Amino acid sequence: MDDESQVRAELTRIKHVVKQNFRRVKKVQNKRIHIRDDEPPRRGSGSGTRTTLHRTAVEDTPASPSDQTSGETPCIWAPSLVQESAFRETALLMHYLDYIFPLQYPYYHDNPKIGGRGWLLWLLTKNTPLHQAMLTLAALHQQVTFAAGSEQVETELIEYHTKALGGLRQALCVGQDIYLPEHSDKLINIVACGAFLISFELLRGGKNDWQAHLNALCSIASKLSPPTHILADSSTTTKEVQPDVARSLGQARRNAQDFLFCAVLWFDILGCTSTGVQPRMPYQSWLNSERIDMASVLGCENWVMEVIGDLATVDASQGWLSPAESHGLLSDALQRLNEGTTALRAREPPLPISHHVTRVFAAAAIVQVQALMLEKDENRGNLVAVIDQTIDAFQQFPDGVSVRTLMWPVCIAGCLASGDQQAFFEQLMVGICEQGNARIGSCESVMQVLRYCWDRRATNTTGVYGWRKAMMELDAYILLV
Repeated sequence: MDDESQVRAELTRIKHVVKQNFRRVKKVQNKRIHIRDDEPPRRGSGSGTRTTLHRTAVEDTPASPSDQTSGETPCIWAPSLVQESAFRETALLMHYLDYIFPLQYPYYHDNPKIGGRGWLLWLLTKNTPLHQAMLTLAALHQQVTFAAGSEQVETELIEYHTKALGGLRQALCVGQDIYLPEHSDKLINIVACGAFLISFELLRGGKNDWQAHLNALCSIASKLSPPTHILADSSTTTKEVQPDVARSLGQARRNAQDFLFCAVLWFDILGCTSTGVQPRMPYQSWLNSERIDMASVLGCENWVMEVIGDLATVDASQGWLSPAESHGLLSDALQRLNEGTTALRAREPPLPISHHVTRVFAAAAIVQVQALMLEKDENRGNLVAVIDQTIDAFQQFPDGVSVRTLMWPVCIAGCLASGDQQAFFEQLMVGICEQGNARIGSCESVMQVLRYCWDRRATNTTGVYGWRKAMMELDAYILLV
């Protein structure tokens, strides 16, 4: 599919989901009305007004809390509802910043010299589809974490999700104007909103629905290149803005875009492992740009991510590569990984967290190389040895540092593990699930794939039975982040 087809597919999917959400809200509201009809009336309850506000919020395009008070029935309850809504959204914003962002990006390295996470707060407090996507993510996390499954909470969650999807749908219809310098903020918000909606699907298990969001996101982001993605600085700021403020705003834009494109590359490259397609983004040029530092955002150094992207490209090209070409590309990737791993081991302490994350990913990438070679009837003994090296890399991880976002190396090496190796990955996954709610993220889905691979290989010892076959048979294409 070309880029325009990917965007059209995403627009169609968004329209379908919005309709589904509206039907779900109507079902919940009708149930409430039925319950109220069976109860004696109460003076001054204001419940009818609240129902009207909920219905208006779902049917209309994204609006600020104050917009929700306008409509069919002005009443004395509106001011209190606005204040309640504003407080709730502020609470969800803080919940995201305090609990969800560290869960999503545990290895993010904050730099106070350039404003810390000010760029993130700047993005999230704007009344955009991104703001609604953040509220969706925070509300879902609260619902799952605290088992807050009341009908009111469910309706709130659906409304935030619908607003985010509706706003993203409008933004995706902008066309080529989005790439103009004066629309740089809008481009940031579209990319950020898409990334948040992918995170929303991840929070729900990350099995299948993330693909449409990622395809549309990459179709937009892939048209940019490192030299042209530098955002307008103070030159595009109005003359009334002070120079220092203009520089700060320009820095916030750059920080936001650099972070977001690291996240898009992360989703794109690691998502290929599940889907079997090659990366959509021009990852090699991006990862060789000085503006992109994957280690400071996601913990893994650029060179390993580039090799993983190359492996995804080789894997997706197996149908038309000759055996000699495939072997040559895999051998080159293996050499780069071995040389890089040797350099990692030579580093002197103290070592940053990114060192350990990079080592785990490099070890798992070597497992992937060996698995692809094994499909060409190479020696399985090499596979057992490199899985042991991956286990060693996990065991060297510092105590108290979360490994919850390391689902890619867990799945790559764990699915091909045997004997005592399986026991290690089983214990590792149980520990990850016990650290937090197992229903959050892809932990349960990955555990299902691991056990499925182990069970199938117990009855079929020939060949390689890895993550891809398991995901196909389970119809669960997990985004391993």
